[in-house]
Amino acid sequence: MCRKTTLVTKGDISGAVAMITYQVVISIAYVVLSFIRTTFKKLNQLEVLMKSIAAVRKFALATSRKLDRILLALVLGAGSCMAAEVTKTIAAKSFIQKIDIAGPGQCAGPLATLLASFTNCNFSENPQTASPSSKDFRLYSQVSATVSCDGERVAKWSFTPVETKFGTELNVFNATGSVKEPVSTVPTKSGMSSQAKVTYAYAIKGRPPEAAEPAFQAVKPRTCQYIWHRVEGEISCKAGNPVITAKVSGSGFPSHRAWVDDKRTDNLEQGSFMKLWECSASDPTLIR
Repeated sequence: MCRKTTLVTKGDISGAVAMITYQVVISIAYVVLSFIRTTFKKLNQLEVLMKSIAAVRKFALATSRKLDRILLALVLGAGSCMAAEVTKTIAAKSFIQKIDIAGPGQCAGPLATLLASFTNCNFSENPQTASPSSKDFRLYSQVSATVSCDGERVAKWSFTPVETKFGTELNVFNATGSVKEPVSTVPTKSGMSSQAKVTYAYAIKGRPPEAAEPAFQAVKPRTCQYIWHRVEGEISCKAGNPVITAKVSGSGFPSHRAWVDDKRTDNLEQGSFMKLWECSASDPTLIR
């Protein structure tokens, strides 16, 4: 029996290889496309996730800021939580320090030297506190300021009228005086509107008793008998707490000093003893 033999030609082999290659390429392409499609789906899901994370983060930041503001309001008295009222005392003294009789320009003539020596024997004051009970002053003034803060702003304020006290001569004769300028404030003496700051000022004046004036007239005639001091400053708020400043100005003699709650805030040294005969051009009764 003869078997039929089939011859495989080179062309047949090439065709088979091409067919297999085609199928492999198609399979790879299908796998790649499937991978790309799956990846895009995951990327889309990742994008959605990232957007969600961003939204959550934005919400968390906004919430954190709100919580910070609430915490600040609770701790510092900001926002709608107004801090409690605080009352502070502003005070000033005019006082005679020891006169340097031998100093240049201090005393003009023997009578001025004699009067200055007498003054040193009876005064030489140097107050260290704002207390009026120490009696170490010629003039004493005091006002009280009640303040509420709203964060960094003044929310409420009010002032009391000026209180005054005057010294004595030889522990016998009382000096006299009065309020030269009542408390003036900007914007108003009292208020409840939000302000960055509130400014204030007041002044008092005083003179020795009438019995002492002939001694001054003997040295040199004068029309001015009143020494004076003026206190000015401002109220502001820092971290929910009131901050009050106090600066003092006044006649060229004697010295002047200011305090806020017994903390010294300003000091003005006296000029020469002869300043007591220099009168103000605007008010001849005041020592310049």
